[in-house]
Parts: sequence; C-alpha cells; structure tokens
Amino acid sequence: GRGRRGLGGRVDRVRADELLDPQAHEALDAALVPAADCRSAPWLRLLRDLGLKRRVDAKTFLDAAKAAAAAADAGAARRLLKALYTDHALATDDGLLASLAPVAFVPCCDYARGGDVVDDFASFDALVAPGDRRVAWLGAKVLRPGDAPPRVLWHPLGLKSPPAPATVLAHARRLAADPG
Repeated sequence: GRGRRGLGGRVDRVRADELLDPQAHEALDAALVPAADCRSAPWLRLLRDLGLKRRVDAKTFLDAAKAAAAAADAGAARRLLKALYTDHALATDDGLLASLAPVAFVPCCDYARGGDVVDDFASFDALVAPGDRRVAWLGAKVLRPGDAPPRVLWHPLGLKSPPAPATVLAHARRLAADPG
C-alpha cells in the first residue's frame, strides 16, 4: 500500500482494502483514496484485485465522521452528510446510524454564542431540528435546514422533534434572564 506520514515522520503503510476506489465514490477524504500516482487504470485494476473498496462501508464512514469532528472540518462534514443521505446502504444501516448519533461532526448554529456567523459542530442527538428553532434556539445548537437529514433518518440518528422539555426550558430561562 501507500505510505502516510505518522508520528515522528515515519511512514505508515496502508493496505488496498483500507482505501476507497476514487471512481466508485466521491472522495470523502483524500486520505481514503489511493495516492495520485496510483490512480491510473493499471494501478486501479491491481488495487481492486487486492481489495480496494468499491463502496463506503460503515466503519470507514464512522471513522471519517470522527476525523471531520476532530478537525472541525465543515466541508468534510457536509460531504459526509451528503453521502449518508444519498447512499441507501449507509442510510439503512441501523448500527451506523446509532453509532453516528453521538459524534459531533454535524455543522450547526450556536445562537447562544452569536448565531449563524460560523460553523459550530454538534452531534445529531444534541441538536434542535430546524423547524424547532423558535422554541429552543438558546437551549441547544440548531441544525441548519440545508444540513438536515431526510425525516425518516431523524429517529435513528437521535434527532428529536419536538425538542426535549429541558431544552425548551433552558431556552425560556435564558430569554427571561436577558430579554434584550
């Protein structure tokens, strides 16, 4: 496999079955596809024979979501969300959806800290759905409409609507404490 620079500048080797076929799926992360010099047709045939992944699997997706969260990378997070919402195998993998619920990789707004100026990040299970913003925007971070999953995925991802009573109460208390 190709090498990646690890701690201390050492090269970590990557097996073909740890990488994604760049022709089979939009690259979620440059580290997930073979190096540029290994993407010619002969190289890709060889790598496919050695197990190059033709589809994003749940483990790879979850690892990419955790990496996007650690890097606070909104672009990578949005590519992941798009892939999740459009890939039937990912969107119907209950184990993956439950594992993603607590991962804070979802771009959102924190109106309690100034609003919609920059991307903040939260997990699906900690967010307020876009339509519930009016009753909870100071009680929790709010998912942007453009980043929201199809409604059928809300429950498996832990996104609740209406929000928990404690979230609405926290919002009301902040409004009462600072009405201006």
